Order: sequence, then C-alpha cells, then structure tokens
Amino acid sequence: MGGIVLSRFGLWSFDLAVTQLMQETVHEAERGVVGGFQGAMQELMSMIGYVLCILFPKPKDFGTLIIVSFLTVSLAALLCSIHCYRVRGHLLHLDRIWRSR
Repeated sequence: MGGIVLSRFGLWSFDLAVTQLMQETVHEAERGVVGGFQGAMQELMSMIGYVLCILFPKPKDFGTLIIVSFLTVSLAALLCSIHCYRVRGHLLHLDRIWRSR
C-alpha cells in the first residue's frame, strides 16, 4: 500500500509540473488546442498500452510488456531532455548546485 501512495505522489508531482509548464510556456489563446492535443496523445498512449495487454495476455509475456514500457518511458525522458536542452541550453542548473556547497 505504501508503494502505491508513493507512486501517486510522483504522479501528482509530474502532473503539477506539466500544468505549470503549460501555463508558463503556451500562450493563453493556444492553451485549449495544446491541452486538447496533449490529452489526446495521453489517451492514445494509454489505449496502446491496453491493446498490448490484450495482445500479450499470458503471464510469460509480462516481461515483454515491462521492456516495452521501460523503453517508451526512456524515449519520453530522452525527448523531454532534448527539448529542455534546446530551449534552455542546459539540462541541470549546475552553477546553482556548485554554488550551494
């Protein structure tokens, strides 16, 4: 039960981060379109996950689903990192990290 609670905390944190990014980087007039597209893509990816579970229902196939899930999350992290680097010119605020010591 504790693992579920901790995973929800992470999920809510990322959801808040996405909401903040949307509010800070998308013009107000375009937020509806961007938010709608983001929601549609999120639902599409969920549906793909459900279809994969239907196509690979046996317990012996669970490892395949884990690998596919890991690869898609890793791809998302890579794409997000590339975008952040292009926008900000860096991934981490290393100057703030070193300055705090």
